[in-house]
Amino acid sequence: MQNIYKKIIDYLKANEKAMLATIIWTSGSTPAPAQAKMLLSVDGERIAGTIGGGCIEDSIIRRTAALENKNKATILYFELNDAEIESGLICGGSLKVLLEPVNKDYKELFILLSNRIEQGLDSILLTAFIEEKPTLKSLYDENLSLLYGQPSEKDIITESPFSKQAPLIIQKKDLLYVVEPVEGKIPLFIFGGGHVGAAISKFSSACGFSVTIIDDRIEYTDKSKFPDADRTICLPFRDISEQIGLNENSFVIIVTRGHNYDEMVLEKVINYNPKYIGMIGSKKKVLVTFQHLMQRGVSKDRLSKVFAPIGLDIGAVSVDEIAISVVAELIKVRRKKNADIVEHKKIKNIPEY
Repeated sequence: MQNIYKKIIDYLKANEKAMLATIIWTSGSTPAPAQAKMLLSVDGERIAGTIGGGCIEDSIIRRTAALENKNKATILYFELNDAEIESGLICGGSLKVLLEPVNKDYKELFILLSNRIEQGLDSILLTAFIEEKPTLKSLYDENLSLLYGQPSEKDIITESPFSKQAPLIIQKKDLLYVVEPVEGKIPLFIFGGGHVGAAISKFSSACGFSVTIIDDRIEYTDKSKFPDADRTICLPFRDISEQIGLNENSFVIIVTRGHNYDEMVLEKVINYNPKYIGMIGSKKKVLVTFQHLMQRGVSKDRLSKVFAPIGLDIGAVSVDEIAISVVAELIKVRRKKNADIVEHKKIKNIPEY
């Protein structure tokens, strides 16, 4: 899940012109969901992102290149019919795409929004559209406090059936408003810088997590070994504290070099009540770890929320397969928004010690 606003900022800083295509509405089966984005040069070359590929993307590229006035926005409508099916898009739905110039006047907004994404903060982006005119934008935090733009437009959001899970289109006279929830990167702490930790870092970063690798051995926190991680920390596991940024919104993965270290980390991190904790190990060894912690006062209720053995059951064998099963589980928890409601092979009946 790429932060496309970083690319937008790069283009604006270089005084380059670009166009942004955003799927703002879908019906039926479509090749990409609402809010998918693609950044293009004014000549129609794809720079970053995707709106599903195939004929739709090709059409957007052609129309961008053919636009006579590239300083104004337009909305394109697509109905996927037999022609699209023949070209490889077997969908049968329809969608609307907002095609707009990347306006240098909103550079400050894009920088603010990009920073919030990287900091793990959720935002709401409001775009006002009039055919053949530049779009107008406002930015709010998750509590609808204005961060950038016109305060009078807040009513558009508060008076609508807006869900933070999906974009919404609102028509007000000659103005069409697009309300987009923008999800911040979720902080993911991977304890253990071995092969499994490195593979999880690679795949989870590509899926929009802000990754921190933590190990007590300096050679296993070498940043060059984790090019996709946002940061690496060399720290004795017994010294884990809130200073590394752990909180109730964090996701935690425990894949250290041994079960004793796994147990040490779990005992520390469980006190921060993170949204997700996953720990590697067989059911037998997980149970032994749980019993040790219960003897030291950790409640059975807390332990029952730990995802262990970690990862969705896909029959993973190789390191990359294990990492994919783990990241799939992270995505499932993230999309469900509540780790308690995700069905999983967690150990539900932990015996008393």
